[in-house]
Amino acid sequence: MESIIIKLQVSITIICISSQCLKAQTNSSLPWQEDLNYVVENLKSQHPNPFHKLTVEEFRNNKLHAQNIIKEARTDIVSYLAIREFIASVQDGHTALSYSGNFDVHKPIFPFRIAKFSDGYFIAGISQKYKEYFGYEVKSINNISLVMYDL
Repeated sequence: MESIIIKLQVSITIICISSQCLKAQTNSSLPWQEDLNYVVENLKSQHPNPFHKLTVEEFRNNKLHAQNIIKEARTDIVSYLAIREFIASVQDGHTALSYSGNFDVHKPIFPFRIAKFSDGYFIAGISQKYKEYFGYEVKSINNISLVMYDL
């Protein structure tokens, strides 16, 4: 009989601990929706070109997808991963949500990106401050030909 009581106490303890764990993981979607909106607005305002690899419609659909996941999420980790997935959909290595939860559009070393095309090297991405140089051909940097580096 004593053995059954001990097993019952252990079972109740495990159930209580599990219950507390579930409560700690329970998701309230409103703060996560606010976080997603914050990320979306900052992406639009800080990123030089968030629509470089996806259309405005795809961006909106990805946001709606994340909103739906967050609304249905039962744990905070699912909501967190939905926001990370949304950010990843931009397909830009300079944009991230860190594991600590901080969102940042990382500042590149140079305010532009150079791409190689069949007819040369051109500015293919640039901050708004220098937007008039978008599309310019780049032949050298500091008098060193880009052909030498075959970027």
